[in-house]
Amino acid sequence: MRFVKLLFLLGVTAIYGCSTTGGTIGGLIPAPKLMKGKVENSIYYAMDGSFEIKTPFEQGSYSYKYMEVKEQYANVGAYVSFNTSVHPNEFYRVEIGKKLDKSQPSPTLDQLVNGLLQGYKQQLSGYGSKAKELQRIETRLDGKRAMLVTLEQAMPAQSSYQGRSPSYTVHHIIYIVESPNGGGGSVWVQWPHGCNTCASGKEADVISTSTRIKSFFKSFRLKI
Repeated sequence: MRFVKLLFLLGVTAIYGCSTTGGTIGGLIPAPKLMKGKVENSIYYAMDGSFEIKTPFEQGSYSYKYMEVKEQYANVGAYVSFNTSVHPNEFYRVEIGKKLDKSQPSPTLDQLVNGLLQGYKQQLSGYGSKAKELQRIETRLDGKRAMLVTLEQAMPAQSSYQGRSPSYTVHHIIYIVESPNGGGGSVWVQWPHGCNTCASGKEADVISTSTRIKSFFKSFRLKI
């Protein structure tokens, strides 16, 4: 389980210590995107070559102009997230873990899922509420064994310099993927607009909640 712990710790480090680029300056002016990875034709290519994925917002669009990118690269893997002020509270994340010690046994898919979900739920509790697991669907993503997991979380009202934001509910739609080479990762959408199929719907219906969600997941390519 050491690999799983390293993968989760990378995500925690990324959230609190990753480099951020893009977004806005003063909440109004689009900031330049000085990314470690690169975007070509709306495809994000990881700096270390570990994955590629379609950006949730088309390159050149108004949403892309205000898109913020967080990146963290380390020898154990990578973490990248995308969000934009045009679609508040939508977050799109990729986390990759590499198996550095080939002599050690690889975690099973169930171990990977259970280990990561334990860490993610702990991480999400920082919002002030617990995430409730709705369902798991064993499947494949990019031709590799995967588990689709859905969570629901009530987000409490918060105060900021812009005023007080109301409470709302988000759904976390997460693919946890097993690499045939011993590594793995997760592809995660945090969706604040409702998901009627997340509790008991079929995989195709869950990811069809939005074209942004579907294209993000379907474009994922794991390269490790």
